Amino acid sequence: MPQIAQPIAATGTLAPGTLAWPAHVRRASGRTPGRSTSPRANAGTRADQRGRHWRGALAEVAAGAWLMLCGYRILERRHRSRQGEIDLIAVKGRRIAFVEVKFRRTLEAAAAAISGVQERRIGHAAERWVWQHPHYRGHEIGLDAVLVVPGCWPRHAENALQAGG
Repeated sequence: MPQIAQPIAATGTLAPGTLAWPAHVRRASGRTPGRSTSPRANAGTRADQRGRHWRGALAEVAAGAWLMLCGYRILERRHRSRQGEIDLIAVKGRRIAFVEVKFRRTLEAAAAAISGVQERRIGHAAERWVWQHPHYRGHEIGLDAVLVVPGCWPRHAENALQAGG
């Protein structure tokens, strides 16, 4: 089991009086103190984060408008549950689509940005949503993706995601 300790006075290259963690010390979580492996820790400045948030929100609006032009009715936007978030939930006839929206610079990058973990998360969240809305239990269920690229019309890929898991 890793040793849990407080910082000790550093010797060597650091300035006198500076505290540092020895290489062998780990937190109870197993990570080295002061170092984060989460993507958010290295996500850039707050302005960068706001920019990504707004680009994502605009992409979801564009995707929703595109789906409406294709005959879908938007039931929910940014549905959140314990299983995760579904960007758009839309219905057309007897088909209900749970949609993941991806905005990237290229179509290939947008398609590659959907991971297996996301597919499973959306599948579980969609299953829970249908369970909570019995009116839609008889509908065909689709796990779709809308890929948004600057300067192009959004691309709607029906059944692009696999529920798996």
